[in-house]
Amino acid sequence: MKITYDPEADVLYIQLTSKMPVESVNIEPGVFYEIDDEDHLVSIEILDASERYKDFNQVEFIHYPLPIKKRPKKQSKKKEAASA
Repeated sequence: MKITYDPEADVLYIQLTSKMPVESVNIEPGVFYEIDDEDHLVSIEILDASERYKDFNQVEFIHYPLPIKKRPKKQSKKKEAASA
Protein backbone atom coordinates (compact mmCIF):
# COMPACT_ATOMS: atom_id res chain seq x y z
CA MET A 1 0.00 0.00 0.00
CA LYS A 2 1.21 3.50 -0.83
CA ILE A 3 -0.10 6.79 0.48
CA THR A 4 1.02 9.89 -1.41
CA TYR A 5 0.16 13.53 -1.07
CA ASP A 6 0.77 16.18 -3.73
CA PRO A 7 0.77 19.53 -1.92
CA GLU A 8 0.72 21.52 -5.15
CA ALA A 9 -2.47 19.80 -6.34
CA ASP A 10 -3.69 19.16 -2.75
CA VAL A 11 -4.50 15.55 -3.63
CA LEU A 12 -4.22 12.59 -1.28
CA TYR A 13 -3.89 9.24 -3.06
CA ILE A 14 -4.14 5.89 -1.32
CA GLN A 15 -3.04 3.00 -3.54
CA LEU A 16 -4.10 -0.34 -2.10
CA THR A 17 -2.83 -2.69 -4.81
CA SER A 18 -0.57 -2.54 -7.83
CA LYS A 19 -3.38 -3.51 -10.20
CA MET A 20 -4.38 -1.00 -12.85
CA PRO A 21 -7.73 0.71 -12.28
CA VAL A 22 -10.28 0.49 -15.07
CA GLU A 23 -13.01 2.66 -13.58
CA SER A 24 -13.24 5.62 -11.24
CA VAL A 25 -16.37 6.04 -9.10
CA ASN A 26 -17.29 9.38 -7.54
CA ILE A 27 -18.36 8.74 -3.92
CA GLU A 28 -18.97 12.40 -3.15
CA PRO A 29 -17.67 15.62 -4.72
CA GLY A 30 -13.88 15.33 -4.80
CA VAL A 31 -13.63 11.78 -3.44
CA PHE A 32 -13.18 8.86 -5.82
CA TYR A 33 -12.46 5.20 -5.59
CA GLU A 34 -10.98 3.18 -8.40
CA ILE A 35 -11.67 -0.45 -9.18
CA ASP A 36 -9.94 -3.05 -11.33
CA ASP A 37 -11.47 -5.25 -14.02
CA GLU A 38 -12.74 -7.67 -11.33
CA ASP A 39 -14.47 -4.87 -9.34
CA HIS A 40 -11.87 -4.96 -6.56
CA LEU A 41 -10.94 -1.72 -4.84
CA VAL A 42 -7.58 -0.47 -6.13
CA SER A 43 -7.23 3.07 -4.80
CA ILE A 44 -8.88 6.09 -3.22
CA GLU A 45 -8.27 9.65 -4.40
CA ILE A 46 -9.21 12.71 -2.34
CA LEU A 47 -9.13 16.19 -3.87
CA ASP A 48 -8.67 19.30 -1.68
CA ALA A 49 -7.32 17.00 1.02
CA SER A 50 -5.94 19.70 3.32
CA GLU A 51 -9.31 21.47 3.37
CA ARG A 52 -11.24 18.27 4.10
CA TYR A 53 -8.92 16.81 6.72
CA LYS A 54 -7.12 19.41 8.77
CA ASP A 55 -4.92 16.87 10.56
CA PHE A 56 -4.33 14.42 7.73
CA ASN A 57 -0.56 14.93 8.08
CA GLN A 58 -0.82 13.12 11.40
CA VAL A 59 -1.36 9.54 10.30
CA GLU A 60 -2.02 6.88 12.90
CA PHE A 61 -1.54 3.27 11.89
CA ILE A 62 -3.45 0.69 13.87
CA HIS A 63 -2.52 -2.91 13.25
CA TYR A 64 -5.19 -5.51 13.72
CA PRO A 65 -3.93 -9.07 13.48
CA LEU A 66 -5.68 -10.93 10.70
CA PRO A 67 -6.99 -14.43 11.33
CA ILE A 68 -4.76 -17.00 9.72
CA LYS A 69 -6.50 -19.90 8.10
CA LYS A 70 -4.57 -23.08 8.61
CA ARG A 71 -4.24 -25.04 5.42
CA PRO A 72 -4.27 -28.81 5.52
CA LYS A 73 -0.81 -30.23 5.16
CA LYS A 74 -0.12 -31.76 1.80
CA GLN A 75 1.02 -35.34 1.85
CA SER A 76 4.10 -36.18 -0.10
CA LYS A 77 3.68 -38.42 -3.12
CA LYS A 78 5.53 -41.22 -1.31
CA LYS A 79 3.06 -41.15 1.60
CA GLU A 80 0.08 -41.05 -0.80
CA ALA A 81 1.40 -44.07 -2.69
CA ALA A 82 2.06 -45.99 0.53
CA SER A 83 -1.46 -45.34 1.84
CA ALA A 84 -3.12 -46.40 -1.44
